[in-house]
Parts: sequence; structure tokens; C-alpha cells
Amino acid sequence: MKRLEIFEIIEDLAGIEKGTLKGDEMLFGLGQWDSLTGAEFRAIVAENWNVQLSGVELEKAMDVPHIMLMLKSYLED
Repeated sequence: MKRLEIFEIIEDLAGIEKGTLKGDEMLFGLGQWDSLTGAEFRAIVAENWNVQLSGVELEKAMDVPHIMLMLKSYLED
């Protein structure tokens, strides 16, 4: 998976314009992001890359860098 692909998924789920995510944003307050959006993000990552993220860990994620850290070992770039 590529960092840009993850950013695009987050942008889509949060309902923000494509290409605007810088990677340092807080999740809550980012467009429409909430706990249900986080669950949908987990499902998309599992479906697209067969990566199982911890729901508890994702709920603790306060910002985009934390999500990227969770996916670090799967990122190609």
C-alpha cells in the first residue's frame, strides 16, 4: 500500500477534498471523521490489503500520523 492511497481513503471517508490531506492532521475535527468512520477505514484496509487493524488501537489514534505508524510495516513508500 502507498501513503497516498491511505490519504485518499481518509479524505474520502472524512468528506474532504482530494489532495488536501498533509499527513499531520488531527482525526476528530477532520471533516466527517468519527468512530464509525474509523470502523469503515478498518474494513477498507482489510478488504484492500488484507491488513487487520486493531479497533481499540484505531480508536486511540488521535491523528493521521498515528494511523500511518500503525500501517508503517505495510507501506511501500
